[in-house]
Amino acid sequence: MSIIAKGSSEQLDRKVIPEGVHVAKCYAIYDIGTQKKIWKDKVKFVRKVVLAFEVPEERILIEKDGEEKDLPMAISSIYTLSIFPKANLRKDLETWRGKTFTKEELDGFDLKNITGKSCLIQVVHEPKEDGSGVWVNIQAIMSLPKGQKHEGTENPIVVWSITNEDGTINDDFSCVPDWIKTKACACIEVLESESKEEEEVPYGADLKEPEATLPF
Repeated sequence: MSIIAKGSSEQLDRKVIPEGVHVAKCYAIYDIGTQKKIWKDKVKFVRKVVLAFEVPEERILIEKDGEEKDLPMAISSIYTLSIFPKANLRKDLETWRGKTFTKEELDGFDLKNITGKSCLIQVVHEPKEDGSGVWVNIQAIMSLPKGQKHEGTENPIVVWSITNEDGTINDDFSCVPDWIKTKACACIEVLESESKEEEEVPYGADLKEPEATLPF
């Protein structure tokens, strides 16, 4: 008897952004909350954010709103939401801007300032361990050469967070890709909110039978 293992041809043949340097535009920022991270065998909890970029020169046909549309391919990168000296987000933002952060900016830099802005990204492919394809990653972000400008994005600008300003959970996922939603719903803020809701409703409270109507 043969036991044959096969890979997914769809996954192997899917179109991906080629390796190399590309002009890209940041069109979306997703704050996916505090995520569990294991680093050097230690568990840490860090706030994570996803930056999404469209690459205008690389196109893909997508079925959207009942019709086929020619759209730029997209790529994203997940960062710890920090601009401390060793943070990857700070490193990439500074090479993108072509300058270091000022003291005032370090007191609180609003990431929505980078939406709609263009940059150069270096894309690399890393083979998956199971041989089913490659991971397509952003290795570096750089500023455009002087004099070059690429205004506007084809995708709508999105700035979204799993928490509202009052700290409650944002349940509007209408502008959020499914994989982002999955990650965001696994954050500590959501888990604690669900746990709190369970504590507020005593076990069996909804099973209480109404008082019987006495016949006299």
